[in-house]
Amino acid sequence: WNALKCQSKEYALMVFESLDSDRWERLFSPIYIYNEELQFNNKLNTHRDHDWNHFYTSMRRLSRFGSIIKKGYTYEVRGNTWPNTLQYTWNGDLAEGDYVLFRQHYTTPRKIGVKKQGNVIPDLGYDENTRLPVNIEGLPAESLHCGTHVYLKAEQSIIFALKGPGCLIRVYLQDTIEVSMRLEMDVETFWSDTGPTRFSQRLAAVLGINPSRIVVVDIREGSTIVDFYISEGDDEDESDETGDSDGNQEEEDDEGSSGVPT
Repeated sequence: WNALKCQSKEYALMVFESLDSDRWERLFSPIYIYNEELQFNNKLNTHRDHDWNHFYTSMRRLSRFGSIIKKGYTYEVRGNTWPNTLQYTWNGDLAEGDYVLFRQHYTTPRKIGVKKQGNVIPDLGYDENTRLPVNIEGLPAESLHCGTHVYLKAEQSIIFALKGPGCLIRVYLQDTIEVSMRLEMDVETFWSDTGPTRFSQRLAAVLGINPSRIVVVDIREGSTIVDFYISEGDDEDESDETGDSDGNQEEEDDEGSSGVPT
């Protein structure tokens, strides 16, 4: 076979795959990854069948996709449908400060979360200075970590980071309660007296839960309406995670997710 070898250290291979139980049968391709600034547009299709049984194919294929990407940029990721859980990583000549951002668009208005080694990574939420969701693309590189993310309800999307070597995360549909609460105060009073951080802390104290489980996704007038999600807690059942008791990734057999090729 023939191949071209990339000599540039500016590029890396991003790999993602479904971790759902139907990952060997379900098709959710094509997937589109693009960046207008780089004039990059990649249409990804699933792998061919993994087996060949004489005249008939096996109709079994792992929902795994890969794409070359350039470090330090934001890529849009779109598909017609998504599995509940996707595993993301990247490979290449990676330094600790190397990163890439992905904005993954969903068709369903559900809260999206990120896990690393079985632990839920808190959403960045709102920036109380701009009164908007944190602009993750405007953050300095040193403020980004593997799995840093913010959910954008208005766009039904999540922006998350891959950073440094060995970055392996899971992007998943969270089990949440969506609440819309009207407060008897104007928006200016809310921001000056409360703000989303203190709002989450006070509500969490009343409910007896960790404030990180409350994510404010929209604040608007009338008088003040706060939309927020209450997600599962850190003590949730992690039986779906393929890790040991210390949160380390374990290898699986050929019927499960085989991780990512290096």
